[in-house]
Amino acid sequence: YKGCDRVLRALPDVRRAVGSLRYLVVGEGDDIPRLRRLAAELGMEEASKDLAESWGGKESAETFDEFKTGIGNQLSKEDSETHYNLGIAYEALGKPADAITEYDAAVKGRPGWIEAMTRYGECLAKNSEHKRSIDIFSQIIAIDPLNAPARNGIGLAYAEAGKPDE
Repeated sequence: YKGCDRVLRALPDVRRAVGSLRYLVVGEGDDIPRLRRLAAELGMEEASKDLAESWGGKESAETFDEFKTGIGNQLSKEDSETHYNLGIAYEALGKPADAITEYDAAVKGRPGWIEAMTRYGECLAKNSEHKRSIDIFSQIIAIDPLNAPARNGIGLAYAEAGKPDE
């Protein structure tokens, strides 16, 4: 939840300036209680209940769709780090197709970014897109021949694709 506390502190001012505002924190972790206490200190008790609730049900799906549309309208294709972070969030939400789209944008916007390429390859493999996964891991190995996660990922992708001897 890196930086969430700073955003929470700024929200009252931002809300006064723009009106209606929703800030979503996606994920799980032991930092949730601290963020809930901070939200309560800032007079946002009602908003803080969403910090610890799971994403499930119709209302959550509608909120997520609203978020996805809003972020899509604001995000440039060149904003690789945001695309990467969205990929991580979509993976955590069990939305691999959306994660793959975001990782693809991150890698295209910042070629050679091994961390993003690794996540992209892993997500492709989990989604049974073995050929694309192998391609991504091959690109990583071309940049860094000793990259252990890429070597492991390509081996697993080949095995899953029914080509364990490759």
